[in-house]
Amino acid sequence: MIIDACNPKIAHRALGINSRVATLLPCNVVVRIENGRTIVEAFDPQLMAEVTSNPALAPIAEEAGQLIKAAFEALQNN
Repeated sequence: MIIDACNPKIAHRALGINSRVATLLPCNVVVRIENGRTIVEAFDPQLMAEVTSNPALAPIAEEAGQLIKAAFEALQNN
C-alpha cells in the first residue's frame, strides 16, 4: 500500500527553491507485509538535498526527516 503523506508547507518551500525537486519530495510512505511482519518505508529526505547539490534544500530536508523519524518512532511505540 502506498500512502500519500506529503506535507504541503514543506513541499511548497522546497519547490520555491528548485521546482525540479518535485520528483524527489518525500511524499510517499510504503506499507507492506514481508514474512508476516509489517514494514513501513519512506524516502530519506536528505537525498533531496544531495541529488540536487543545492545547500538551500538542506534545512528543508532536515525538517522533513525529523517529521518522518517522529512518525516512525510513534509506530514503534504502539
